[in-house]
Amino acid sequence: ICSILIEGGSTIIDSFVRENLLDEYYCFIAPKIIGGKNAPTTVGGQGITKIQEAKNLKFKEIKKIGEDTLIHAYFK
Repeated sequence: ICSILIEGGSTIIDSFVRENLLDEYYCFIAPKIIGGKNAPTTVGGQGITKIQEAKNLKFKEIKKIGEDTLIHAYFK
């Protein structure tokens, strides 16, 4: 297997990020603001307590697709 697409909710994405199982990250952003404390986020789970624990990304490509924006990045 050369690659696997993980298209899950925020809890699934959090699990793969925490286990360092992701090499690349694709994120589509729609021109909409949902807001509110119960609004869904891209990565759920427990979050981090220190900024030093954050996973760093290196952007490879950012492009507009229709009304949306695609961010393609690699994990450092």
